[in-house]
Amino acid sequence: MEELVIINRSPNEKPFQNGLVWTTCLRQILFTTNDQLNQHQIYDSDSVLSSTDAVAFLAEVLCGLKSPVFGETEVFGQFKIFLDLVSKTNQPVVSSQTKWVRFLFELVKNLRTDYIKNTGSNSYGSTLRKLTRDVPHLSIIGAGQLATEILPWISKNKSIQLHVRNTEKYEELSVKFPAVKITQLYSDTTNFDTALIVAAPIDNADLITSIERAENKPEFIYDLRATGFEELRQNLKNIKMLSLSDFFEIFNEDKVKFDNLKIKISQIIKQRCEDYSNRSEIRPLGWDDLCL
Repeated sequence: MEELVIINRSPNEKPFQNGLVWTTCLRQILFTTNDQLNQHQIYDSDSVLSSTDAVAFLAEVLCGLKSPVFGETEVFGQFKIFLDLVSKTNQPVVSSQTKWVRFLFELVKNLRTDYIKNTGSNSYGSTLRKLTRDVPHLSIIGAGQLATEILPWISKNKSIQLHVRNTEKYEELSVKFPAVKITQLYSDTTNFDTALIVAAPIDNADLITSIERAENKPEFIYDLRATGFEELRQNLKNIKMLSLSDFFEIFNEDKVKFDNLKIKISQIIKQRCEDYSNRSEIRPLGWDDLCL
């Protein structure tokens, strides 16, 4: 661990010319040692970290503390793929068998289980998943980018009707998400489930008409449109609703919670990395020393 040095660089900067590099959409990380550090050009914007600080930084990255979406898991999976590729090249500094890597994985898994799992994230999908946790049937108007971003969060253990103008255009979504049924919007047989998510810029007049003539009306509407909410609420007074601005308030509340949780987890990471670096390890031959 004392030998480990990493250089964290923005993806917008010039790529590293040599060495072992892990690249994500947010950063480039070069893995090296103190002896090899002078072989690499370092820019003013680079962060150079060694030993305990390097492992602590990696732990924060793998826990999703430095991602736009708090606690996201994709970066941890990317690092595992990176390690699988590295293991085939016999790198002495980084491999799945390196002691600090085993410590790092155990630390990240424990932290994700104890502090991050089921906390959700600051997104429409995660917020809707929490709000509709006990709702088995959902309707969504729209099948654009916003709707497809929401679906992975809410499609598990629910049946979903996706109301669209052109059903043939979006049939592939029902293949990707088996719980999703594609239905025709503005049909004479249009019916809505318990909760309705408006994820397309549909005109209020059309939306209100569709709801009023439906035999099954939603009990709750989540309106993610930028405009039109006040008129919708005035015309459908018997239906509970949340607007886009309501979602922004939830995001702000969650942001405070996540920021405080980030501070707590970062402090735990720092302490555990220091404890690991300073620990004594009993050797089979009867002598003990500081584990590197």
